[in-house]
Order: sequence, then C-alpha cells, then structure tokens
Amino acid sequence: MITQKEATRYDVLRRVLDGTISLMAAAVYMGVSYRQAKRLRKKAEEGLSALAHGNRGRAPSNRITEDLRSCILALSQEKYSGFNDTHLTSNSQVKGSL
Repeated sequence: MITQKEATRYDVLRRVLDGTISLMAAAVYMGVSYRQAKRLRKKAEEGLSALAHGNRGRAPSNRITEDLRSCILALSQEKYSGFNDTHLTSNSQVKGSL
C-alpha cells in the first residue's frame, strides 16, 4: 500500500524521467533537496513500490513483548495505581517486581 505523497512523488519523478520537467523543478515541487531528488529518481526507475520506506510493515526492534507489557500495565493499575509515569518508571520496587 502506498500513500498519496508517494504516489505524487512518483508522478513527478515519472515526468522527470520522461523529460517533461527538470529535476530541479521536481525537487522544488516535492519540497526536497536536489540531492534527495536524485536519489528518489533512481528509486522511481525501479517502480512505485521502491519509493516506500524499507521498514514499512515491520515491528520495531525495541518493541517489548506482550507479556511484559501486560505485566507493567497490571502493576501500574493495581499495586502502583497512585504513582505517576515518572515515579512508576524510577521506582526500584517496580523494576524488581518484573
């Protein structure tokens, strides 16, 4: 799935590849630098899907497990319900409970 921004960029870059507009004009239209426009032009030669970010659809590498998340939520709602977020994260007893 692509965004509207990516589709617009592809259309502009297609015009650059066809020779209708200059790369500098396309860079101004897309709101990127000339150098970034050159990189995008190379990707546009590969097709529309190449303009999508490479990490799209992947889970973050620093994501916590669902078990740990539910444990933290349970502690924050029960045992440490009176704590705010800052106190909850800095409390050594909470860290020991996990």
